[in-house]
Amino acid sequence: MFSPVDIYHVNTQPNTSIQQNQILYHDNTIEQQNQKLLQENSSGLSGQQGASKREKIMSDINNDVIEFEKSVSYNQQMNLLIKQQSYEQAYNELMKFNPDNFSITKAVFIVENAYYSNNLSYDSL
Repeated sequence: MFSPVDIYHVNTQPNTSIQQNQILYHDNTIEQQNQKLLQENSSGLSGQQGASKREKIMSDINNDVIEFEKSVSYNQQMNLLIKQQSYEQAYNELMKFNPDNFSITKAVFIVENAYYSNNLSYDSL
């Protein structure tokens, strides 16, 4: 039923009698399309024309920010700022963790505490 496997002598050539692994042995048409798009976009943003496109994009972003600020009340803006600070603090704490040895409980608490705007106490758990 099963045949022995020799882990020291592995055949690296794909077996044609078995369907090839689509991830390992795929044609790179998607990669070629992505590369072409990157080249088109990078060449399209060069020189004076590129500078005006970048200015237009930045202007659109600034206008979107202004519209967002108009649509959101001061209290909502402050709540968003507090949330942002909580998540930044949580991110900084998580980045201090040793990836080889850390407490998953502590990591989950840090993220949950950020969600609740740092109003939880780890000692009360």
